[in-house]
Amino acid sequence: MSAVRVSTLQILRPRSTKIIVAVECLKGGQKACSADKDGSVGYHNKGRNNFGTMNDGDDNIGNSDVGHANWGNNNIGVGNRCFNKTGNRKVISECSLLEFRKYAWVLDSPPPPSKKA
Repeated sequence: MSAVRVSTLQILRPRSTKIIVAVECLKGGQKACSADKDGSVGYHNKGRNNFGTMNDGDDNIGNSDVGHANWGNNNIGVGNRCFNKTGNRKVISECSLLEFRKYAWVLDSPPPPSKKA
């Protein structure tokens, strides 16, 4: 997978990307999110060790995933890597960066700030 410059969402030259990073931007004095008793960060999660919102299963990263070990949003099954996928996969990414860029900011966060002139 290639890399994305977060400030502009520009796709950079191809390279191997092996991690997903989540950044939490806080206002001064605001408390950071913390994991609940099941190890999940976010709200309305059912299961354990989820990062995001409204996941039903374990070890999901994203929103509204049903199943286990999904990365992205609205996946149903196990091991899906992208958005709106259904089925069980062996952790193979089927997501192009263009598709990732289209849905990435849907993780309940605003788009990046525009550059000031």
